Amino acid sequence: MPKLIPLEEFIEINLSKNCVNMVGHIQEKQLIPVIGSYLATQNEHSFQSLLTLRVKLFDYYSCMRNFDFCNLIQSEISYQLQSVTFQNDKIKAQYLISMGYQHRNYEPTKNFELSEQNFKDSEALSLNLINTIETPEIEKQECIDLLFNAKISRFWLYANYIKDMGKAKETLEELKKLFDKTSVPAYRLAYAFFVGSYFIKNKEYNSAVDTLSKAEEEKSCDETKWFFDRLTPLIKEQLNIAQKEFSENLKDHYKFFPQITNSLPNNGSLSTSEFNPT
Repeated sequence: MPKLIPLEEFIEINLSKNCVNMVGHIQEKQLIPVIGSYLATQNEHSFQSLLTLRVKLFDYYSCMRNFDFCNLIQSEISYQLQSVTFQNDKIKAQYLISMGYQHRNYEPTKNFELSEQNFKDSEALSLNLINTIETPEIEKQECIDLLFNAKISRFWLYANYIKDMGKAKETLEELKKLFDKTSVPAYRLAYAFFVGSYFIKNKEYNSAVDTLSKAEEEKSCDETKWFFDRLTPLIKEQLNIAQKEFSENLKDHYKFFPQITNSLPNNGSLSTSEFNPT
């Protein structure tokens, strides 16, 4: 194992991207053993940097849907938070998104109300940073992406888990305003899948086809391939369902129209006296 660089520098170089790109980067560079080395030598690093490292690891395993391991990491984070605060609100917002996933998906502690609150609290932190004049423009974009991530996660909580279509509809309107502002193609891909699936559930098949088709506009890279490989087959499956249902509904719609015939009165001619535009 090569000599470890300072932990703060390691985090900045390798773990400061959005969660999807960060996961791909960790996998590509095989960084899990390196992260393990930092944790094994934790007495040599600042407590706050170790807290940030654990938040990033929590986020990684949350994306990998390893919620048992997330539970162990979250216990360590909770213990650290008794004596250390988050490095900044952006790290806290990221942590709250992962906590939202954990409360949504981890059976022993499943709690949809807590999940909803986690996502909302994360959104509030990101929104505050976006609206703060002192926040640098680059960081504001990162916060917009964080905000979109939390909001699309909350939307899916309503649409797929709680099945509260009223709240889902309200959150969708908020998402539409953010869609063109997010810089992360993987988040827009998730939007296509989640929102397209929502439209199918509500039998809005034309909207489902339009939304799911937008996924083709998003391009993957080496770091996001794992996410695109996970979602693209599901999007194609949902698109096939939406297209089939839309086609069937179209047939049902037109079958109520009267059949058009070539027969006309008066030997095929229509006199002006018989024409009534009203």
